[in-house]
Amino acid sequence: MLLGICYLMSLAATVCWILVLIKMFQHGETTWAIASIVLVFCVGIGQIVAFVFGWSKAREWNMQKLMVAWSVFLAIGVLFGGVHTMWNISLP
Repeated sequence: MLLGICYLMSLAATVCWILVLIKMFQHGETTWAIASIVLVFCVGIGQIVAFVFGWSKAREWNMQKLMVAWSVFLAIGVLFGGVHTMWNISLP
């Protein structure tokens, strides 16, 4: 159950990442968008780059709600992932 919630939050966060990438391309930040995509597949930090960049442009690009939703999805995913991990460690 907890792991299922983690998977749903990861999926929702990935959708938010894609929406931020679309905003980057729409506003001419092609370099950052491509860097984010490449970094996701090469070293796994592309979503972090887009997350920080998205928050820095959230007000200017009118995407505060999207960034808040992404933040909530990440927080819930980390919380439930931690609970799931601790639950499995404590079981014999």
